Amino acid sequence: KDRTIETYILDFDRNLYDHKLGLQFVRRIRDELWFASAAELKAQMGKDIETVRVTLRTTEVASP
Repeated sequence: KDRTIETYILDFDRNLYDHKLGLQFVRRIRDELWFASAAELKAQMGKDIETVRVTLRTTEVASP
């Protein structure tokens, strides 16, 4: 069975459908959550983005 990953690419606004990408996992930021509303999801996404930005600033990431 194929696995899929949904990802959000920071500061990127092009269409990548039907393109192959490589991902490098740096750190898990949280477990999967369910949200009662779109507003709750949006708020969590903002927190996640800030967590990722801090993580990428403070973590050495290997070049591909």
